[in-house]
Amino acid sequence: MKTFLIACTLLIAFFAFAPEMEAQTKVNVRFARGKTIGSYNGSIRGQRYIDYVLRARAGQTLRVVLTRRSGAPVYFNVLPSGSEVAIADDARQSTSWRGELPNDGAYVVRVYMEKGDRQNNRSSSYNVRFSIEVE
Repeated sequence: MKTFLIACTLLIAFFAFAPEMEAQTKVNVRFARGKTIGSYNGSIRGQRYIDYVLRARAGQTLRVVLTRRSGAPVYFNVLPSGSEVAIADDARQSTSWRGELPNDGAYVVRVYMEKGDRQNNRSSSYNVRFSIEVE
């Protein structure tokens, strides 16, 4: 019986947090041939978030600038692909970030709204710009 109660509790917890794990949109960031700058317009509503995926090399500098066009405030994190641990999670204090990337590989720039706006099913439109500085 105790095992059954634990299993039920875990199942309830999973479904309680399921909206937070709702499938998001992934956008592969592509730079025009010979360019290291890209810009995308996007919009999000409710529990959704959008992952912008780009590839870079260790030692390159990534710059992200996020501009809200309308609606609720938007924020972003920068994460190594496959990780939920952000290398840049201070975006609530600013609308831009610049940092040297530690490893070769894919990086994710996750654009999202704060929890209250997600729960109230608010929406936002924005522009996000990326640049890779090659040294």
